[in-house]
Amino acid sequence: MPKKLELDHMTIIVPKGQGEEVLKLAKQKGIANGTISKGLGTANKELLKELKEKGLGRDFVSLIASTDLAEIFLKEIAEHFGFGKPGRGIAYSVNVNDVYAPGLSHVRQKNHEASDVQVITAIIRHGSAETVMNAARSAGATGGTILENEADINPDASLFSKGTEGNDEIVLVIASKETAPAIMDALINSAGIDPTTGVIYIQDVHFVYGLKKLIK
Repeated sequence: MPKKLELDHMTIIVPKGQGEEVLKLAKQKGIANGTISKGLGTANKELLKELKEKGLGRDFVSLIASTDLAEIFLKEIAEHFGFGKPGRGIAYSVNVNDVYAPGLSHVRQKNHEASDVQVITAIIRHGSAETVMNAARSAGATGGTILENEADINPDASLFSKGTEGNDEIVLVIASKETAPAIMDALINSAGIDPTTGVIYIQDVHFVYGLKKLIK
């Protein structure tokens, strides 16, 4: 029988224009089929407005690789881009429990030790990201990343806004395990999210770089 792999989904958030370099380095390591989304890294409302006005943003790179390779690659990426210094970038990974992709069909979950850091993912209606980030900050979040679809994407592709407001937005907030539940509650309550207007979930993350204040 084929040997089962332990896979990780890596998320690497770097300044706009550096995503292609991440993919190039990944291919050199034998990691293929990565994707880049455009987003905004935000610590506060004023910074978010400034980033939009200046056309600045973040490249959000997603990659899948074996857990062992992910650990090595993220460490090298962190050193290459200087993660840990303000504005340089963030990287983390989560376990993949199952996968459907050529060459990656034999997967088993690796039981990591309990993580001290978690990522909160909120999939919400277009135009709600600022409200969600305000709610997150009120509960202790120090920042987050907003992923926005291009304006010309068909509104029917939206998960919650079919034929109405437009495309969904994704907000990612990385927080300590102690503060993540309160932030999630703030998103649900203060931001008015319910089953018809959004989905929020929390995941443990490991191999975290660029967030020294959250890592014990």
